[in-house]
Amino acid sequence: MGWQVDHIWPRSKGGSDAGRNLQALQTSANKRKSNKIPGRSKTRFRKRRW
Repeated sequence: MGWQVDHIWPRSKGGSDAGRNLQALQTSANKRKSNKIPGRSKTRFRKRRW
């Protein structure tokens, strides 16, 4: 797998090309992230019963 430069705050949502808005991500992680905004995931996590 390769690496890609990713926008933390996506350009499609108003993010910039400034260095503080860029990060390196593996290709597969970048595809999963798509144009989602960090911390605003609607994914719900299930509690595990131990």
